[in-house]
Amino acid sequence: MEQILGRASAPPGPVLQVCFPSARAAVLENLNRQREEGQLCDLSIQVQGHVFRAHRCVLAASSPYFHDQVCEFSQTAGGARGLQYCSAHEY
Repeated sequence: MEQILGRASAPPGPVLQVCFPSARAAVLENLNRQREEGQLCDLSIQVQGHVFRAHRCVLAASSPYFHDQVCEFSQTAGGARGLQYCSAHEY
């Protein structure tokens, strides 16, 4: 049996899907605002002497490179992480 949100099975009958076109943009805007304000940031990245606070899950979702770096970082000791081959302007 399929588990959906803790239920034993899907509800019977038609399923209503609701689309919120601005939801994606709102989520990204809020995550960026939180990052700019230093709220809920769980990772610091040091690039050419500059330290950037970030959300680990956003970095991991943004590219395969960051995904690998974040996963590797999660398995090692904490602290600021320096990225190679990246300038502060590019970040």
